[in-house]
Amino acid sequence: MQPSRVRRWWIVGVVLSVVVVATVTAIVFLAAPKPTGQSQSVPPLGIPAQELLTSSMRKQPVPGWKTSSGALGFPPGTIPKVIGNVGNNGYFLGITGTGWWLVGVDVSSGRRSFPPVELGRSDDALGFNCFVNGPTMVLCLRQDRDPAKPARAWVVDTERGTLMFDGGSDLRLSTTQNQPLVEQRGNYAVATVNGEGVHGIGSRSELTWFVAGGGIIAQEKNWEHDANPQPLVVQGGANSSTTDIVFSVADGRVVKPEVPPGARFGKAMVYPNGFGYEYSATVDFFSGEGEVGL
Repeated sequence: MQPSRVRRWWIVGVVLSVVVVATVTAIVFLAAPKPTGQSQSVPPLGIPAQELLTSSMRKQPVPGWKTSSGALGFPPGTIPKVIGNVGNNGYFLGITGTGWWLVGVDVSSGRRSFPPVELGRSDDALGFNCFVNGPTMVLCLRQDRDPAKPARAWVVDTERGTLMFDGGSDLRLSTTQNQPLVEQRGNYAVATVNGEGVHGIGSRSELTWFVAGGGIIAQEKNWEHDANPQPLVVQGGANSSTTDIVFSVADGRVVKPEVPPGARFGKAMVYPNGFGYEYSATVDFFSGEGEVGL
């Protein structure tokens, strides 16, 4: 057979394949039951039903409130940056040529929950960042280019919109040997030390509770944007032979699951409202209190 004839048959075959796939797809689509606004399936026994959306998907989204740097009380030329939120309380950092400001906004209405709080000056710093630290505080940190110099920390009371602390700190924004590195985990700021463990951070930027371990918190990226932040996280052990540790970043409480006596723990993974644990060739799911789930 000539090459040109082979090529023609190959093209005809591809076209016929596309036609068949399109036809089957159309039949399946037409044969599918019409949506009625309710779920057409019943969840298997033991699995909770999916929560419905709070508003109908048939309702056209419309623009909500809008504000500006000037309306929030920032100085002219301020560039706003989102820090985070706890519920409807959102926090924004205002960056100017002379310094930083922090403002609170009720994200349900766009009104200020507290006016801008002036922080430090934007001089020659290695880094500057802010972290939500529980329901009533925001921690801001400036790290000097000289690693021997202490960082400077500001802690803002988000209920009153006042400065609780302004002073030196041992916390760091970038990794340094045996110094606590600040990370945002859920609605809390924590300080990790590689090979040692994880610390809580208090109202004066001081280290509070401590959970010993590897000092590296597992990343949970699959659902964190679709569910409310929860306090549970997973930290690996101090060495590869040590089991994972599940604990709360709110107070350092270690959650020990209910398992049979003598069970050997393995890997753990946090999911919304609970966590899973591997032990003795078994995987179980637990509530946030360590009780066996469904």
